[in-house]
Amino acid sequence: RALSSHGGEDIGGRIRAGLQGGPAQHSLCGPDAHLGPEKSDVKWEAFLDEGLAVVGLNLHTPRTLLHSLGTWNSSGLLGLASERIMILNDPYPNEAAMSYAHGFRVVQPKDMARARMAPGTRNTLTIGAAFYHAVSIVQSEYVLFLEKDFAMDVAVGPAELRAELLGAAAMLARGVAVVRLRSRKEQGCDTFRTCDNDGVNWNGKTTMARRTNWWAFYCMGTQRRNVATCLESPRYRCFTSWDSNWSLNAVMVKKSDVLGTKYNTKRGKLSLAELGRTFSGKQDGFEMGMLAMDWGRWSVPLCISYNGLFVHNEIDG
Repeated sequence: RALSSHGGEDIGGRIRAGLQGGPAQHSLCGPDAHLGPEKSDVKWEAFLDEGLAVVGLNLHTPRTLLHSLGTWNSSGLLGLASERIMILNDPYPNEAAMSYAHGFRVVQPKDMARARMAPGTRNTLTIGAAFYHAVSIVQSEYVLFLEKDFAMDVAVGPAELRAELLGAAAMLARGVAVVRLRSRKEQGCDTFRTCDNDGVNWNGKTTMARRTNWWAFYCMGTQRRNVATCLESPRYRCFTSWDSNWSLNAVMVKKSDVLGTKYNTKRGKLSLAELGRTFSGKQDGFEMGMLAMDWGRWSVPLCISYNGLFVHNEIDG
């Protein structure tokens, strides 16, 4: 149970105390939040026994992969993982070698059962298909899914790392579908909006229109009925897919939920992982397919870590 304490600090106790507060029982804090802290405690504690799988995904970016592997290792993340799996698309020999050197089991798409390859390829998966296979092949219940260009923020200390992982597990144990762990230090970079950006649409009638609203939840000045602060230390804010696009940028999920919880989609009852496999024809097919289905109307429970852990760093992509 290396996750629950560090340097004499009872990190697990801190998370447990946070779950006792009234805000943690808000309906946005997971479908099981209303059951109270007793049941949440039991399910959350299981994280310490069920373990954490770290699954990486890479395609032909050896320098980016090496950098991320180094940060995952030096931060102590890999030492906390019960499983390490690297999905290598059409790998270069050095990509496999560096993955093995960091204790990962290397899996190639060609070795996966019923893998749907990206069009025109023989050994490459798009991110949607890779996500489906990632959660299918792991043994651990909790899965940290990382594309190779999401490095650990090297300023994060070992106690903070453990607290963030346990906080994410607490939210997942309450029935939240996806917890996003990108560092808020990246506000203003790429699509990560800053707090003074007006790119929100609270009156939007479709998920497409509302898809960037969730960036505003990194700003504590945004206090609305459609977001709740469910933990304070570490801070987790939760909402639903009605205010968000689909994203797999540094996320933690629970295997049984993303494979087992079904949604009424235009293609029948499908889980989030199955939808990833369905939208496997293009790299952005998963995100765009979910928006086209107006997935916000399913009210999928989501959370962000307010501070986050991972920074985007593409070196040779």
